[in-house]
Amino acid sequence: MPQEDTENKQRFSFTIERELIETLDALIRDTDYNRSMVIREALSHWIDHTTRDKGISGQGLATISYVYDHHEVRLISELMEAQHNFDDVIQTTSHVHLDHDNCFEITIAKGDLDRIKLMGDKLRQIKGISSFTVNYAKSEIKV
Repeated sequence: MPQEDTENKQRFSFTIERELIETLDALIRDTDYNRSMVIREALSHWIDHTTRDKGISGQGLATISYVYDHHEVRLISELMEAQHNFDDVIQTTSHVHLDHDNCFEITIAKGDLDRIKLMGDKLRQIKGISSFTVNYAKSEIKV
């Protein structure tokens, strides 16, 4: 396992779902990674992605994808409300049944990127949505 430079590091703790940590442990079992290394890498990726997305504005396109449990009535209600509040930028949404409980949706949005980012932020905050991903593309063409 690679040695880590601990001089410039600070210890912190957080709460995480048992299933997620079990999956993490299973994935790193046969690698040179440990939990700290994986979490540092994930945080660095998130910071890079978030910093890049903050600087994008104007007209453009985005895909927003996520997974959710379709038995969660509150979640469905919040999801539908958020989608209806942003019908000015949503072009289409595709829905796929993954299994008995879980669904995958991908939304394609077009228009003002600040508005699309706001929609992404609202959807990301809905408790129960997992595997949330948003990708932006700035357009020089009026969309």
